[in-house]
Amino acid sequence: MELNELMDLLPTTRLRIENSITGNFETNLESLSYFIEPQLLAREDVPWDPEASVIVISAPGAVGKSTLAKEIAIKKKAPIWNLSLSGPVGQHSLNGALLKSFGSMNIGGIYSSLSNSELFLIIDALDEARIKVNENAYQAFIKDIADLCLGRNGVKFILLGRTQIAETTWIMLEELGVKSSLLTIQPFDRKKSEKYIENRIKSMGPEYAAAIQSHVMPFNSARDIIFKLLESAVSAEESLANEKTKLEFLGYAPVLESIALYLAEEKNYSEVIVDLNEMSKSNTSPVSFLFIIIEKILGREQKEKLINNIKPALESQFQQQAWSDWDSLYNIDEQSTRLLEIVLGVKMEVKNAMPPAMKSAYEQQVNTWIQEHPFLKDAHKIMNVVFESYLFARALFSKNEKVKMVVESWLKSEKYKSSKLLAEFYIFFNDSGKTIPASHIGLLHESLVSSESTNISVRLNLEGSDPDEVEGSEYF
Repeated sequence: MELNELMDLLPTTRLRIENSITGNFETNLESLSYFIEPQLLAREDVPWDPEASVIVISAPGAVGKSTLAKEIAIKKKAPIWNLSLSGPVGQHSLNGALLKSFGSMNIGGIYSSLSNSELFLIIDALDEARIKVNENAYQAFIKDIADLCLGRNGVKFILLGRTQIAETTWIMLEELGVKSSLLTIQPFDRKKSEKYIENRIKSMGPEYAAAIQSHVMPFNSARDIIFKLLESAVSAEESLANEKTKLEFLGYAPVLESIALYLAEEKNYSEVIVDLNEMSKSNTSPVSFLFIIIEKILGREQKEKLINNIKPALESQFQQQAWSDWDSLYNIDEQSTRLLEIVLGVKMEVKNAMPPAMKSAYEQQVNTWIQEHPFLKDAHKIMNVVFESYLFARALFSKNEKVKMVVESWLKSEKYKSSKLLAEFYIFFNDSGKTIPASHIGLLHESLVSSESTNISVRLNLEGSDPDEVEGSEYF
């Protein structure tokens, strides 16, 4: 099913509603300039119901559920509730959220419009709501949704969540007698992947758009070589031998965004092509190819920010200290630690070989430039899950104990949304086959579970003696 087919089934809101600043439902959203419409697919074992009152949309983590939810809300002027930004849900949470968002003067019109198929509501992040409450509270929340659907025609709700909780929610609705359908977001095909990369680069600014428009052929050649390298790497991975799972990697939006950033910054596409052809001579896995791209971006960042900006500003001052080891500064480890400081909001010890007398001037310069790091958006969030997973996995192998401790704590918190790439980067960094700390087993399991889809399922089996009876049992 194409997105426009789904849109045709949904009412466009006619009711003029203004939400409060403190409300859960939002109505004023901005469209993503590089949005590409995904294809939606009904499960083979769950027949599509054209008379469904609730449409449940599922996908693995970081596939684009929230982006899709926002685009539907914008195009149909529908209110949207992101459960990841709200407190625990339970009985009457839905009614309370509507009342809080739209006020007592508008609530009658909201319910009337829902009943008359002139309005539908979008609720995103079911999985994040579920982990905050027990099963009974979540069931009560879903029952409130069901109560607004029973005996009424037309779509009343679109619900979005990761695969497991989306399927569980669909089962709950069916058991409550609500007509519902279950759709899955499909990865982009090659044509849409190419369009996504192009749109993403153009969204970075007019100079980036001009670069690809004035060098169409070399840009396309560089992009095609990257796809060829990825396809070759994916085909070589036994775990990705299935054609559907191959597509899930090659059409994965965060992967495409990383490629876009790499191509956007490397405007000399002839050099990029030479570089990529050198990569093709080595046997790489999909994750190792992403690793190469990531570290090339970080290496370029060191050159551009340190050598081209920070060094000229400080060199005369530092020469008085008889110090010139510039290559040791703003390296990959240092950039990674500074990015984690910003994203997690925790001060960590940034280690470098600079004499103490020079640190203040250097820190002032770095703090100016780190805000513009290509891994960041809005100066304090990680751009995408590829960069995030790389940084977190790298930190779990860090020699800086505070970095490792802070990241482990974050990964175990409810705030972290797990991604399959964390486990894949972790395994890549653990290339020497070292024993894995027992505290990491759960993190890796959650990461792999987040990749579950109609094509992939994850199971964990542990075998061995009672750890309490084995010396050194803190490791598996």
